[in-house]
Amino acid sequence: MNFLAHCLIAAKAGASRAIVRPTGQTAGHPTTGHGANPPTKTLAKRPSISALGSDLIPSISASRKAGGPFPTRPTPGPSAARLANGTGEIVGLHGGLIVGGLLGDFVKGQVPPAWPSALQWGVRLHRRIDAYSNTLPSIRQSCARFPAELRRFAPIFIDIIADHCLALDWADHHRDELKAFSAQCYVLATAQAHRLNGEGRRYLSWLIDQDLMSGYLNRSVMERGLLSITRRLARQHLNASLLNFMAGALPSLQADFRGYFPLLVKHGQQWVRDGLQNHLAEPAAGQVRGGAAASAGERGNA
Repeated sequence: MNFLAHCLIAAKAGASRAIVRPTGQTAGHPTTGHGANPPTKTLAKRPSISALGSDLIPSISASRKAGGPFPTRPTPGPSAARLANGTGEIVGLHGGLIVGGLLGDFVKGQVPPAWPSALQWGVRLHRRIDAYSNTLPSIRQSCARFPAELRRFAPIFIDIIADHCLALDWADHHRDELKAFSAQCYVLATAQAHRLNGEGRRYLSWLIDQDLMSGYLNRSVMERGLLSITRRLARQHLNASLLNFMAGALPSLQADFRGYFPLLVKHGQQWVRDGLQNHLAEPAAGQVRGGAAASAGERGNA
């Protein structure tokens, strides 16, 4: 999935999670805690859209001042996760999940253990959704619709197309308008942009300047994203075939999207609920095992 889909899945996973309480705790007494580690089990991740579409990034003007959209020093933001005294709920988890949805493609290898817990959860949720999407028959069905010469790259194209389909159906998925939701995501991500390398910050700056997430409502933005993939892969000779295919295939691809996207949302929600429950069940052991598992499991994403 691409930026818009990841952010919405994260928002739904954060907003819908049940308050998880340790055994014997009475209702109405909120749980809090120290040292929660995010779930660490991940599956193999396919190539990221941000990497494949990196040539969409324009040259950064020399006139851009140092006081641009991103802070050069850590700035407290809504996604900064802290744990109150006790055991349980992660403060800032909802924002951290959304930021991870937007920044996840820029983070390679092990998720930095010094990052706020909520942001670590967000990056791992991003990876989990990408991995889970590879297993869905409805996404394979979408990939099979592509002509033979395009099918190898179909999973990457689907990520871009899914954001367009989501933007077209936005009112069915979220109560806020698309522009308002996108703006909220940009604010959350800007507060954590100092954690990215220079290339990641430049791409995020361009993404925000272009309002790319709500821009996916326009077919031309989707097509530009698709062509950026063929350009990055030096497969521009496929452009005519790709655009001709899209001219007639979008209704079928949108029908597929309406089948698989709810499954991705449900999977993300369950993953977060399970992670919180597991943390509460064994907080101390989970903290030790989680760090080790993260180091071993995330090296495969480098």
